[in-house]
Amino acid sequence: MLMNMTDDISRLEQEIAELKKALAQVAGMPAAEAALRAQLGEMQRQLATLKSASHAPWVSGPTIGKITARTANIATDQTILHGAPSAGVPPASGGIPGAGAASEVTGPRVEEIEADEANIATRQTIVRDAPATPLVVLAAYAAPRGAPALAWDVEERALRDCLAPYPDRFRFEPLPRAMPDDLHQALLRFQPSYLHILSHGDAGMLLFQDSSGDAHPVPRAALLQTFASVPALRCVILSACESAAGLTALGPGMPPVIAMRAAISSEAARAFAQGFYDAVAAGRDPRAAWIAGCDRMRLTGAGDADVPVFLE
Repeated sequence: MLMNMTDDISRLEQEIAELKKALAQVAGMPAAEAALRAQLGEMQRQLATLKSASHAPWVSGPTIGKITARTANIATDQTILHGAPSAGVPPASGGIPGAGAASEVTGPRVEEIEADEANIATRQTIVRDAPATPLVVLAAYAAPRGAPALAWDVEERALRDCLAPYPDRFRFEPLPRAMPDDLHQALLRFQPSYLHILSHGDAGMLLFQDSSGDAHPVPRAALLQTFASVPALRCVILSACESAAGLTALGPGMPPVIAMRAAISSEAARAFAQGFYDAVAAGRDPRAAWIAGCDRMRLTGAGDADVPVFLE
């Protein structure tokens, strides 16, 4: 059964990848794009259901039938800590998969199964893994009145498409028309693992919006200090022109920051983001994901592949 489920997951992942390619080919054709997106959403929901089922904890072993014994008052207690069975790992002795390679348990639920026959008691305590909390990707966008428009809707959709196949591992939180207060509240509320800021940069500043929609410049130094106070952050992307100007290294306690050493086109910024988050979804660390993002820029011909810099 587990092998069949693994095959179904692989098949759905391949079909989702093909649908994403087809979506790129029907850009500008609203009816075809809407139909494909509906089909993609349904397949992604099926994939999420299968992945959730494949991680359900389970125990197999010999069934206890009639037991004949002359020795009374014999008791055995077993505590089994386990996660989902790993592919290629044979069951341990006693038929209990995963024994000896148990995963760490957080917030366990304990169930007791008791059997009693011929004065022999057997007890199993099964400690089940608690569901993992998805990593939050917070994406903030600001384009104040009078500043050049940014293709936020296109970039947001690209980020969502990268993470949508993994709803059990990632949660995408958009923050459009961001004011500084909005960003601060979102950081406190969501404790994101990844922060993506799409904005305009100017002379050591990043442009956010005020309550009227006008520009509210925020010093980059103030942003960096704020990032240091968010312990969950694994990486910050400052997708703004010249956001890396004058930066060579970060202080202790800072998460890695990816910033732009010069001006960058919307197409190049989007290609980098897609490569970066595809790599994150594949389990790469921030530095490896940065390399993947630059590779994506070169492969797609978007240009500016030397503009994003990795700072730590």
